[in-house]
Amino acid sequence: MTEEQKEKRLKERLRANYEAYIRTLQAELPPDLIDQAAEIAAAKLVYQELQENGCPREFVDYLLRFENPLEMVRDMYLREQDLPHGEEFYHLLWDLADQGIRTEGQEYQDREQEVAMC
Repeated sequence: MTEEQKEKRLKERLRANYEAYIRTLQAELPPDLIDQAAEIAAAKLVYQELQENGCPREFVDYLLRFENPLEMVRDMYLREQDLPHGEEFYHLLWDLADQGIRTEGQEYQDREQEVAMC
């Protein structure tokens, strides 16, 4: 089998995996879907990345060993994302406060002004 045929087979398997995954999600209740949001987003990202950009050739044979390569890559992606975010989150909040960022419809609530108005 040529490299192109292997990649085509992998893409077909990924498409079948993704379609089966979507069918299982359609049976879920909305609260359960919300709980699975990170997994769903990861599955979509992995699927799109491998479908649109392809899989590096050195990994095609490896992924073809699995019945559900989408699930394998998705789960590894989620594990890689499951890192402590404390410092990143602190930096985000610091930037928000430092830059005085406001979003549309979100005004500052100045407690001193609020108390003085009462």
